[in-house]
Amino acid sequence: MPVWLQHQGLGFKGGTPICGDAFRRFLEVCWPDTDAFTLSSHAVLYNDSCALKKALQPWLVSTVTTDVWFGYGPGSSELRVYRYRAAPEAMEALLSCCYDILFRKAPPGRRANRTRLFRGALEDLCLFSKGTLFLGSISHEGECFWYPLNEEMARFAAYSGCWSPCQWRDWRSRLELRSYDWNSCCGPEK
Repeated sequence: MPVWLQHQGLGFKGGTPICGDAFRRFLEVCWPDTDAFTLSSHAVLYNDSCALKKALQPWLVSTVTTDVWFGYGPGSSELRVYRYRAAPEAMEALLSCCYDILFRKAPPGRRANRTRLFRGALEDLCLFSKGTLFLGSISHEGECFWYPLNEEMARFAAYSGCWSPCQWRDWRSRLELRSYDWNSCCGPEK
């Protein structure tokens, strides 16, 4: 029976070993089972623009504004959640702008803004399979949780050595996209 895993060794100032090539390999393991992914922005950044938001525009499906999302409970900051179609090209666009799973480091050759983390307007990568969450991150907290869906994912988690069982997450952490009232940005889903 699958269990939630949590990323080890993270902290607000700490780094993550899931960066660069390791981030690419992680996404390559997850992407075949991913049909949608989301990124979020806090209310003050809704109209902000960043390279990642522009790069992912072709795969944007819909948005929702909510204070309840993975890692955020009722009464939390209002978030705008952007839902994207998980095409292979969308993964490449994500990798072209993001160097690590928490969007903390600038890709080689790019400078990070000292007053803000590199990610710009978007954070909190969440991956969904059949509309149900199996990876959720809370970037500003340095937290990442994964619910491996198959043996390949479980082997990758064991091999990477940076995941451990999470005792306090259960099935309720697996958000369902259909539980939210999404506003279509681009017409019907493709």
